[in-house]
Amino acid sequence: MAPGPKVNDNDAVLVTYLDGELKPEVRQELERRLRTDASLRARLAALAEGGQQLRSSFDALLEAAPRARLDAA
Repeated sequence: MAPGPKVNDNDAVLVTYLDGELKPEVRQELERRLRTDASLRARLAALAEGGQQLRSSFDALLEAAPRARLDAA
């Protein structure tokens, strides 16, 4: 079986940053890098956009959920 796409270590840090879960010292270092690295800023923007699309999809599912029935269970 062929290996899947290699996960970029920066992606894990960027997603954790978007989730607001980075330790303060790591967040500060990342923000310093973001000020000087255009490709890193572009990757952050792409990950943020993808996350927003995913959240939008789940929001639509939540709107359609039978809440009363789920709450009663």
